[in-house]
Amino acid sequence: MYLYSDEIRQNLLYFKLYDELKDFDADKEIYFSILKEVENKGFDGLTLKFKKSDQWAVITPDPDYVCRYTCFDARGFFCHSSYQSYLKAFNDAFQIGYKILCSPDTLDRVASNWNTR
Repeated sequence: MYLYSDEIRQNLLYFKLYDELKDFDADKEIYFSILKEVENKGFDGLTLKFKKSDQWAVITPDPDYVCRYTCFDARGFFCHSSYQSYLKAFNDAFQIGYKILCSPDTLDRVASNWNTR
């Protein structure tokens, strides 16, 4: 997988991009720990929080494709993207910044306040 290849790591070292290398290594560890979790439970319903704000992405089946990730926050849904592969949906959401694994009931908890605003 190119997302966390040794070639990228070597380039970061070569150009002395040490802060980026530290982020790269941390993200790689997070990425594979989430994949390990998914290995047992599957991708359906996987919910990830955006690293820098209170936004989430949930991976679900898609009626026209295989799956999608749908983004939401305290105000409601704000975008989605459809894919032919659960792994591709996860990779794209992760690369954008959805990197914190959340409990499966996150969408229900956040959505319970949508009508009260």
